Amino acid sequence: MSTLRNIAILTVSGALLAACAGPDTKMLASMPNKGTAFDKGLHAGYTELAKIEAAEFDIADADYFASKAKMAANGQNVLPDRLYERNVPKKYVGELQPAWQKLTLARTHGGKEKAPAALATAQTQFDCWIQEAEEDIQRIDISRCQIGFNAAMAEVNAAMKAKPKMAAAPAAKAPAKESHLIYFGFNSAKLAPSSMIVIEDAAASIKKGAKAVFVIGHADLSGSDTYNKALADRRANAVIGALRKAGVKSGISKVVAGERDPAVKTEDGMKKGVNRRVEIAILR
Repeated sequence: MSTLRNIAILTVSGALLAACAGPDTKMLASMPNKGTAFDKGLHAGYTELAKIEAAEFDIADADYFASKAKMAANGQNVLPDRLYERNVPKKYVGELQPAWQKLTLARTHGGKEKAPAALATAQTQFDCWIQEAEEDIQRIDISRCQIGFNAAMAEVNAAMKAKPKMAAAPAAKAPAKESHLIYFGFNSAKLAPSSMIVIEDAAASIKKGAKAVFVIGHADLSGSDTYNKALADRRANAVIGALRKAGVKSGISKVVAGERDPAVKTEDGMKKGVNRRVEIAILR
């Protein structure tokens, strides 16, 4: 959390934040917003991000997004995050920097007037993207925010090039995530017979159409980090193989989380069944 964002969080009123429990998102959502359509879009978008981060117990980022929602509701000029405000790994900078430039250019060249809802979605999804990239834990969430940003920016760019219309099209929405979980025995990458029901359901859903499919392998914390990565990789490969046998021909992205991002946080070395899993994540 950068100094600039810490300052932003400290300016939020005590009525807005519940001590040690994150922002009061119900109060935040009900705040009157007499600003522009763009301000209203930012207010709604940042409120939703605050809800998501609070649900994940990331109270610092929940408070930060709540502060931006409050600023938007008050009609203040809320800027997208800049790369130097977050500790973003270098591997993401090549995509985030030009995305920030496109967003800023649209903000200053008529995007707020020509596509206010879509531009607000693009900005909040960009901030979601850069926040998830800084954490560098859940690749599926990074991709979800990135896809949401790209879809919204495509709509903004089209609106800025098009002739004026009587009514604006609905704003692009961030892709929805559908999740299917397969669990494994201790120190095993073998699929249980019951797992095939979950895999077949996921395969049927994928065949109906998906923007992206991720298979994410996990392990508990009972072994070394290196061993758990290898075990999580074998589990992911087992699920991908089963999806192929079930008729999935579209692209599948494999992510090996290993013991990172456990479903339930435990002490190192502890066995935990819910952490021995593979997630099939489908973006629509």
